[in-house]
Amino acid sequence: MKYVNPVPPKIDLNLTLRYKDLLWIGGGWRSNDAIPLMVGCWIKKMFQFGYSYDLTTTGLSRYAQGTHEVMLGITFGKERPSPVASPLPSAPVTP
Repeated sequence: MKYVNPVPPKIDLNLTLRYKDLLWIGGGWRSNDAIPLMVGCWIKKMFQFGYSYDLTTTGLSRYAQGTHEVMLGITFGKERPSPVASPLPSAPVTP
């Protein structure tokens, strides 16, 4: 949800499906505004490239069919978590 005065509040709902940390596809709904359709991929697990097309659902659609967006994301310092030792001491085993 976002609110910027004097524009009425907006709600954004999005769903993204990932495939093997390689590709993703998604879509969403933005109240009183648009329906975004998205697709993207990861490059070497550090860079994320994506494309989005927003279908305009307001009266503005008479003048504009939609908008295009290109995205580039960079991930810094993402490491795999190290195994965590059990917090409980192991009980001695008696035969």
